[in-house]
Amino acid sequence: MQTKKLLAGFVGIVVGLWLLVIIFLILPHSNFKNLLNLNNVTPAVEEPTPTQLSVQLSLVPTAVPTSSSPPPSPTLAPLQLVTQSVPFTVQAPLGDWTDARQQDGCEEASVLMAMAWVRDEEFASEVDALDKILALSAWQQENYGSGLDTSAHDTTERLFKNYFEYESVAVHEVTSVSQIIQELYQQQLVVTPMDGQKLGNPHFTAPGPERHMVVIIGYDPETKEFITNDPGTQHGQNYRYDENVFFEAIRDYPTGEHEPIIKTDKMMIIVTKVNQ
Repeated sequence: MQTKKLLAGFVGIVVGLWLLVIIFLILPHSNFKNLLNLNNVTPAVEEPTPTQLSVQLSLVPTAVPTSSSPPPSPTLAPLQLVTQSVPFTVQAPLGDWTDARQQDGCEEASVLMAMAWVRDEEFASEVDALDKILALSAWQQENYGSGLDTSAHDTTERLFKNYFEYESVAVHEVTSVSQIIQELYQQQLVVTPMDGQKLGNPHFTAPGPERHMVVIIGYDPETKEFITNDPGTQHGQNYRYDENVFFEAIRDYPTGEHEPIIKTDKMMIIVTKVNQ
């Protein structure tokens, strides 16, 4: 009898162990631990639903692909023909080239043309132009002792600023063709001292004037020519020079009466039109 009780107890223990093994295998490990330790239960972390996961991913900043190449440069519009309407006079309006005041009157004629443009004036006649050239020459003779050749600087100071009392002018060194073109496209006039012998103008008496001055009134990008009012010839209105030929001929000269030319500075006088 006692042996039967022991056998029944042993069988109960084995069955109980088999039940624990089956429960361990069926239930998740975490739940099994909870069953064994009910006093230390922690809430499970809720896994995100597909909808929540989609929202979370949409909040992550998206990287914008970048290119190592620079952005394309804006296309520059081609240069257009530019020209100013500037009254013209030859420096010897009646053709008297034997008069030294007119033979060397290119500075006076150039300044008179530029100031007529500034003031929106015209030359009433050839006689009117001649009278103004001679008056300007006489004023220089009276105030400076000479009225033949004037450098770019003295032309600016004496004729523009002192005689005409006009201040919107400036003298600059010329370093390139494009520098002159830039001034013209800003609606300004450019007055340049020249070695006239390098211009190759067929209307000059050979070999051409060694000291000369002209007014640049425009530029033609198609033909690459400067458009000038050249007072050294009666054909000088809107006269065109190749840009490179013209640039090479730019050369300042000293003030005086045919003083020796030692330097070869390239200078220009910028004339800005200001309403008076």
